[in-house]
Amino acid sequence: MTALLKTMKRAMAAEYARELGVKCRDGQDRAIQLGFQMGHLPPIGFTREAVDRAGNRRFLGRHQLKGTQTERISWIHGPPWEVDLVRRIFGMYAGAGGSIKGIARQLQAEDARTADGRRFTQTSIGNMLRNEAYVGNFVWGKLMKDEDKRQRPASRADRVIEPILSRDLWDQVQKKLCRRQFRRRTRAQLIQALRQQLDSNPTLSQVDLEAIGIAAKKTYAKEFGSLRAALALAGRDLGTVRDHHKKRIEVGRAVGDRVQRDVLALLKSNGIECRPHPRSRALLMDGGRRVRLQLSWPHQSPDGKRWHVLKKTHPRAELVLFAQMDEGPCAHSFSLMSMDHFRRLPPWMSEDPSAAFEAMYSGEEIVVKLRALLAATAWSGAG
Repeated sequence: MTALLKTMKRAMAAEYARELGVKCRDGQDRAIQLGFQMGHLPPIGFTREAVDRAGNRRFLGRHQLKGTQTERISWIHGPPWEVDLVRRIFGMYAGAGGSIKGIARQLQAEDARTADGRRFTQTSIGNMLRNEAYVGNFVWGKLMKDEDKRQRPASRADRVIEPILSRDLWDQVQKKLCRRQFRRRTRAQLIQALRQQLDSNPTLSQVDLEAIGIAAKKTYAKEFGSLRAALALAGRDLGTVRDHHKKRIEVGRAVGDRVQRDVLALLKSNGIECRPHPRSRALLMDGGRRVRLQLSWPHQSPDGKRWHVLKKTHPRAELVLFAQMDEGPCAHSFSLMSMDHFRRLPPWMSEDPSAAFEAMYSGEEIVVKLRALLAATAWSGAG
């Protein structure tokens, strides 16, 4: 009888634990459906607030705990700069040529930080682009397999958080992620992709590959040892490439000298004193300030022409005059900005520049913008 009674008690305890687990899970699911937090802290772009039984709300800091056990935690929009950063990251990836690696490099160059104060990495950017909280959905719990062998989250609630992104932008990013996730190619397919591009551009380079977006340099280096070895297997003539680059450097230097002379003449005719730097493509202004002249020529891509925004560190300057060149010796547009603003630009520029570039199409616009920036830098230096 003692052995039977012990067995019955063990069975009753196990059943009680099972029923208690079901009730706890139902309560958690109910809280999620009401839009309250379960589990992890909110990602960048969101912050927390405590809600009591009466509906009163109280802001909570990053690691601040709620006051009573009966309070619930909801997510609201965080500081405006975090919300703007989230929208900018999604916009950069959805744009032509946007990649997780490029976004991570861009944010690291700007020294941008996550909600925990850490530097952005490719992993954190990838997790961020897949986080449904930015469109108002709360997903919580480990992945489980349903009857069709498909993975699904244990608990989710749609449209319970105020969204940061539009649905169209979210869908665009998810489609691009899905396309790139299953875009693994064999060695033969990688070589064939290079051969197709070499047919139209015999002097194909790494920057051209980035503009086209067919594969990264790291992919070819992993499969063939280096990008140069892969291009040799695809049939690229190294002598032709060297002659092309030599000629391109000569033409680029001549065009750069001409643009620099024209810009100097424009500024001097409008009463702005400046002179060229003897050893670099920079303009020396009064007060020791410098304006770096940077030219960029177009690269062909499936979405049209694109201009590479090279974030080089030399020559050092406080302002950057970026010239979007056409196929010949003329500039399509100019962008004048501070060095901090220039480092935050996307790595590629389309035929119709985005608002971030603040493109200018006349000499008068350049003069007005330069005077304003010089006045601002003079004021900040005096301060």
